[in-house]
Amino acid sequence: MATNYIPLVLQIEILCRLAPKSLIRFQSVSKEWKSLIDSSEFNSDFIKRQPQRKRFLLTVAYVDDEPERGENCWIVDDEDDGDDSFPQNRISLTYPRSVNPLLYQYGDDDIKLKFVGSSHGLICFTSSLSLCGDADGLDQYVIWNPCIRKSVSIVGDYYKDKVFVGFGVCTNSFDPKIVRINILKVPSCDNEHEHRVWQVEVYTLSAGVWRSPLTNSEWFDIDLTYHPPLVSNGFIYWCAYVTKIFGADRFTSMIVSFDLATEKFTKIPVPDKLSQRGFRLFKLRGSLGAIQVRESMDSDEEFHEVWLTDDVSKLLTKVFTITLPDNSEVVGFRDNGQVIINKNEKHVVYLQEGGVEGFESRPELVAYDPDLKQIKDLGLHDVRCLSFTSSYTESLLLLDQSNALNDDEE
Repeated sequence: MATNYIPLVLQIEILCRLAPKSLIRFQSVSKEWKSLIDSSEFNSDFIKRQPQRKRFLLTVAYVDDEPERGENCWIVDDEDDGDDSFPQNRISLTYPRSVNPLLYQYGDDDIKLKFVGSSHGLICFTSSLSLCGDADGLDQYVIWNPCIRKSVSIVGDYYKDKVFVGFGVCTNSFDPKIVRINILKVPSCDNEHEHRVWQVEVYTLSAGVWRSPLTNSEWFDIDLTYHPPLVSNGFIYWCAYVTKIFGADRFTSMIVSFDLATEKFTKIPVPDKLSQRGFRLFKLRGSLGAIQVRESMDSDEEFHEVWLTDDVSKLLTKVFTITLPDNSEVVGFRDNGQVIINKNEKHVVYLQEGGVEGFESRPELVAYDPDLKQIKDLGLHDVRCLSFTSSYTESLLLLDQSNALNDDEE
């Protein structure tokens, strides 16, 4: 292919509009193209054009007791061209081999792979032991780009007490970062109460080392919940709370954000109705949102109140309420505003020789339209321990990582 007559700027413009799989093949066209496609500058240009490309909804499940299924996560076409296309247009993926040490390093059947976050086409995993934080253990992580089938393994120091982890890609440098918050318990002056102190480390993929950017008494006695953090627009958000010393059953909730560019933490206040109860964070139509669950006193139903950040006040405002059967869980939102719900339906289990053995719960995904107030079956049944959904866009990140493991190599 003759490219001498095409200006380099125009070549870059054309290449940035191609699919990642095509770009990987085009690396073999010439040394110049390989050097160009491998460069961090081209990766940045490619990511900046991603809003013009198809958007996907990423659905990740725990590794369950049936590894032979070979279906651990889905990338689903989320374009709003008709609801019927949503469940069918999906790509089933198997986790890369690099996650195996996370599954088997402790020799415990209860240890499962856990999802940390998804940002700019990358997915970060760790083991459940890394997140439970009640015992000493070795922190290990895997950052995976399923689009180009490459992954990187990362090891951290031993940790103690409670550990909370977040993952995101800095929108300025497009550098992936892992944030590890170790909340230590220290005795108070009277030795009658315990205080919580933060110890924060950040791993930047380009540097390949863990750093400690924060030692601030401002984060004294602030704890985090084990709900998955949310990454959006260059920030990682956690649900946080402060327990009142006099009255252990009372707490005040808030949101804590981490700026991936400046590596600064910020406290975000929430309305009183949210601060007095627990909630989970979500992203809806590109904005930060929260869901609070209230149980019905008269039936086996739950009220899921959806709150969204107001564009003017930047505060969370309640936008609608969903009434769902008990044991149903909101797991994410589509770009068209539909709510993805994980329903646990009870099914009869029959014995081989006849008779009924009992009941088992079989999760299935449905979509709720808040405008029409209708629930639609998506045809995604028996999804097994759904853990997270997130918006997803393709990228070339990890392509230039010399230590990345190629999924296609034995």
